[in-house]
Amino acid sequence: MLGKEPKEWVSVYPFVRSYEWYLLPEEERREMLFEHGVMGRDYAGIQSNTVAAFALGDYEWVLALESDDLDEIVD
Repeated sequence: MLGKEPKEWVSVYPFVRSYEWYLLPEEERREMLFEHGVMGRDYAGIQSNTVAAFALGDYEWVLALESDDLDEIVD
């Protein structure tokens, strides 16, 4: 998707935020997303692909995490 060579491993999963997420103030949600992004910097070997899942069921997003090291994406 990003014009990069695919990695050795991929983990794909659907994602949906809870209703409570949308009841939080926008600023609080923004801070949480920022913190999430900062934590992701520790995993530079992972390529993240996020696709909107509109009309694919009840999910908002489909996430695909790619890595050359399986231990980075599967616990």
